[in-house]
Amino acid sequence: MNFPKSLMMAVFALAMTCLGCDEVQQDVVAYSKASSPIYNKFSTDIGQKMKDAQGLEDKAAYVAKTRNEILPLFKEFKDKMAAIKPETKPVQDIHNTYVAAIGTGAEGIAALADSIDKQDEALAKTAQAKLEASGKAEEKYKKDLEALAKEHGVPVK
Repeated sequence: MNFPKSLMMAVFALAMTCLGCDEVQQDVVAYSKASSPIYNKFSTDIGQKMKDAQGLEDKAAYVAKTRNEILPLFKEFKDKMAAIKPETKPVQDIHNTYVAAIGTGAEGIAALADSIDKQDEALAKTAQAKLEASGKAEEKYKKDLEALAKEHGVPVK
């Protein structure tokens, strides 16, 4: 079989550029490129909706906004993040931590709305615990992803 010289040179050049690469390094870069736009969009959208809801005087309106606007955004955010499939175990583990944190955060927001709706202090405590757990998991995600990136020579901004 006769390959054109330009094709052979392109394959050789591609092979040479990957000599120093490792799978985790490539996966961290691919994961960051896939997850960053999703994170940016939903963190902005959810943050704005939550800010709007906090400004509401009427508790029923707050609960309705939370259930009808904020929680569906959390679900969409979690679904879009869960659709990302990292190829290496270290990136998968970090990714799974974040997807779980999003779910726990949504559970906390839902419990908060329920506690307000039902005037239930126990639900308010549950909400607070879930929101704290979500925040800690998100911090762990950021810290672990940054450490993995640095370990594999991926610049962190």
